Amino acid sequence: SLPPFWKVMLLSDGSVTRHLHLATGVAATVEVLGMGRVAGGSTLPPPLPPGAELLAEPLLQRRVLLKHGTTGQPLVYAVSWWNEEAAAAAVGAKPDAPIWTSLAASRTELFRDIRSVTLGGCPALEAMLLGRVEGGSDPRSTPPLFWGRHYIFWRGGRPLTVIYEAFSPALAEYLGPCA
Repeated sequence: SLPPFWKVMLLSDGSVTRHLHLATGVAATVEVLGMGRVAGGSTLPPPLPPGAELLAEPLLQRRVLLKHGTTGQPLVYAVSWWNEEAAAAAVGAKPDAPIWTSLAASRTELFRDIRSVTLGGCPALEAMLLGRVEGGSDPRSTPPLFWGRHYIFWRGGRPLTVIYEAFSPALAEYLGPCA
């Protein structure tokens, strides 16, 4: 029962940054929040997501915000897990470029295997995407809900990266109501 534009954003196998550009009319920018090796690799207990065990070690984690290109408003939070060598090839010398831009430039054929789509609340996402201080919301108000998805990019029959994305409720301005 999702509105059509939300279906495209959540269920499409197309580029999130391209969809954001089409929805907002401006190119999204990327703010890299962190990128580094995952200590211990897949032998660690969660927070490694399902599918990360398919990636060859050593593993890297990359966390980014995709922002409105003019206003700087955060629209999507994304965290991805990569084999270190694959990350170097995909991200290369431009860590602040959208992943899809790098992969498209190299004419990489990909398959996006969407594993889950979720709707839920999270104070940390509220702080990151809406600029609200954690614990600072009015306890009488309903906390915002965030759509999220988890998927694996496959290349040549092998897993390339595992990605989680959370979409800001602020996207309703461009995509319509999300409920």
